[in-house]
Amino acid sequence: MDERGREILSYVEGLVPDNLDAGLTDDQLAGAARLLRRFHDATAGSPLASGAKVLCHNDISPVSTVLVGG
Repeated sequence: MDERGREILSYVEGLVPDNLDAGLTDDQLAGAARLLRRFHDATAGSPLASGAKVLCHNDISPVSTVLVGG
């Protein structure tokens, strides 16, 4: 957030698959699952969760993922 309360976003260079059947490898899928688990673990109990147990992405899929370096 900047001094005026605006959210600051960054561009991440990488590959965004254009469909759900992106031909991802088992290693890529397992890596995505590990990253999602780390996200859930990091946000569990967060005051931002507003009483919920975990903040959730709710749209995890290849087409909402940026692959960097494989």
